[in-house]
Amino acid sequence: VVVWHALHLDRPNAVAEEPVPLVKLSTLPLSFGIIAFLFCTQFLSLPIEGSMQHPEEYPSAVRTAFGITGTFNVVFGLVGAYTWRHG
Repeated sequence: VVVWHALHLDRPNAVAEEPVPLVKLSTLPLSFGIIAFLFCTQFLSLPIEGSMQHPEEYPSAVRTAFGITGTFNVVFGLVGAYTWRHG
């Protein structure tokens, strides 16, 4: 939503013309992969750390994994927002 507003700042009536729905039920199932990833990481954290040969490296591995995932999500969102902004 923040990216959408940033891309539409040059259009003062953009919010009134194109309201963004909070939830669109027809596309909600598409978000289950992201939701499952974020939800399951909480329950899988301790077993993964316990099975590691070097558990002291766990915090670094988590920061790296979430950093990479977050970066890809932001880039993907910006590319999508830029793509659909221009039609």
